[in-house]
Amino acid sequence: MVQFDVLSAELVESIVSFCSNQRDLLSVCLVSKSLYTAAFPFLYRHIDLQIRSIPVPRVDSLFFTILADPKCAKYVKSLRVGPSSDPDVRSGTYFVPPLTATQHEKAIEALCEEPLLKDDFELHDSISASCYGAFVALLVLRLPSLRRLEILDRESPSLGPLHRLFFKLGPHMSSTKISPRTVANFSSLREVYYNVDTYSGTQYVQDARRSDGTPFFFLSNLSKFVSSMRQESRTNLVGRLQHTSSFRSDSLTNLVLRHTCCLPYALENALRSVPKLQQFTCEMSYSLLKTEHDATHLEHWLDLRSWMSMLRLAKRTLQTLVMSLEVYDDTETYYRQPDLTKLFQGYLNLTEFESLHTLEVPVPFITGDPLFSIVTQFEPQFPPNLRHLSLRTDMSRAQYPFRFDPSFRFPEETSLEASVAEANASSGAHMDQSYMFQTTLILLEILPKLESIAIWQPPEKTFCWSNVQLEDVTTTCENKGMVAKVLFPMLLRWKNPEHQDLVKEVTLFDPEYPDRGPFQRLVRGQRDGMEVGLATQYHLEKLKMGHVLGRRR
Repeated sequence: MVQFDVLSAELVESIVSFCSNQRDLLSVCLVSKSLYTAAFPFLYRHIDLQIRSIPVPRVDSLFFTILADPKCAKYVKSLRVGPSSDPDVRSGTYFVPPLTATQHEKAIEALCEEPLLKDDFELHDSISASCYGAFVALLVLRLPSLRRLEILDRESPSLGPLHRLFFKLGPHMSSTKISPRTVANFSSLREVYYNVDTYSGTQYVQDARRSDGTPFFFLSNLSKFVSSMRQESRTNLVGRLQHTSSFRSDSLTNLVLRHTCCLPYALENALRSVPKLQQFTCEMSYSLLKTEHDATHLEHWLDLRSWMSMLRLAKRTLQTLVMSLEVYDDTETYYRQPDLTKLFQGYLNLTEFESLHTLEVPVPFITGDPLFSIVTQFEPQFPPNLRHLSLRTDMSRAQYPFRFDPSFRFPEETSLEASVAEANASSGAHMDQSYMFQTTLILLEILPKLESIAIWQPPEKTFCWSNVQLEDVTTTCENKGMVAKVLFPMLLRWKNPEHQDLVKEVTLFDPEYPDRGPFQRLVRGQRDGMEVGLATQYHLEKLKMGHVLGRRR
């Protein structure tokens, strides 16, 4: 067996890089001096201080460690802070253990190094009270290489100090009122995730008090902003953007809006605030249970004609467009989910989007047919330079089915009624999948410039395409010299909520490797720069409720 001591430093670092758990990395650091040298930078690379239980993570200890040994700070590339979206995590103010007199003095000195903050009594008081958010703010000021910041903020004052930091410093980023070190540190930030829990994938039941997130738009090199939108109110990020013209980012090129239902009210203002937008992702998600409404009032929300009038603001710059749709009722089984066919209107007309080369949308967004009817003719209006197309199963009857645990039958439903409803839903899911197969073949014939096509398969493996259908798509793409892929979401396949953003990507054919045959890889978080884990809220809820047969506890 080969010992680590005889391996090159580069190879050891490559091996250690696959270890993502901080506890495991710490154990590696304690093995030997050589492994300590290799693993130490990775130990600090991704810092997770999310509050999932009590006691809270010791953000104060990390701050004082970095204060004593500044070299640790340069290794930190991403930081996650704030309370979890788990309903069991209470709202309110969180505290770290009381400070000693020496620690308090050092923390105040660190704050006073920034001229605009030295006289801020609220920040002084939050440090004296050992507030969790105060040390998050101090920590952010000390990280020179931070590229990704994930802020998870419910109706809680815990992160008030961090918001105050950005509100006070943001408008002055281009002035001399801020220390050069702070300007340099903030300039390293490239991505901000605001109220998006990438750990659990669950949307926040309640949105934060400070739901706009606009102070981050002042970051000079911010290229990606990811935010969730409040479901109960129109007052949100884009809602506030329409009341001011000062929030404008010329550096932002990638805008991702997760768990969103209210965007149509202010999409125009959002696009105007990002004039150089190149990639736009919108996860349209609506829970009827959480809003206590029925689906009938969503007619304006599902009108793609009004969407197009606003999307055209980005037609000159937009290169990648990703859209998903999920309207669900937590209290109902999959075969009694809302019928959106009478509410959905229009289709995407992207013929004016000359820069758009990558598109991922549900099939009805292209065909304008929410019924998935094979006899309905359609004339898709694709962008003229489309090269990469991904088709989603959203809105089909194959979107919600899963293997239901029979011990959780609803009391008002007889076994016969449930069996008939399940059989009808299963038949409809297979029919919609056949429609998607035929539509895929049609699109392959009418898109001569297409370089790759990816087809999402349903969450439940029972309704996936047959091997014969996959072979037909493979042969067609092989004859046309284009890449063919199928995508399998792993949430229900592995029956574990932690895999909500895990996808198995199977490449059926790649013209660069014509003799290799099908090959696969697992992708988490992003696929070719596009977000994965969209439209998963219903299945996450059902997994947590124990309704999925064979779930992993």
